[in-house]
Amino acid sequence: MAKSYGERVPLYAAKLDVSPKKNIVKEQGKRWGSCSSEGTINYNWKAIMTPVSVIDYVIAHELGHLKYPHHQPEYWQALSSIVPDCKQRRDWLKRNGSLLTV
Repeated sequence: MAKSYGERVPLYAAKLDVSPKKNIVKEQGKRWGSCSSEGTINYNWKAIMTPVSVIDYVIAHELGHLKYPHHQPEYWQALSSIVPDCKQRRDWLKRNGSLLTV
C-alpha cells in the first residue's frame, strides 16, 4: 500500500466528491493538516511516519473540511461514513504524534 499523500489524496477526494485546489506537504508544527477557505490543503510531512490508516485519516479529515468547514455533527457523520474507525485513528495521533521525530 502506498504511503504517499500524492497517491492517497485522490482516493479520498473521490469518496468525498471534493476537489482541493492545491495540496501542500510541509512542516505544520503541532497540526497534522489544515484546510484554507480557498481550497488549499496543507499536510504535515511527519504523518508519513504513521501507519497508512492514520495518513488516510489525516487526508480524509482535511478533505472533509472542503464540504464542512467546521466540526459539527454533519462533518463527523460524513467523515465516519468513509473512515468508520476515525475516532481510533484520531486517538492514535493523540497518543503517538509527539513521539514522531527525525
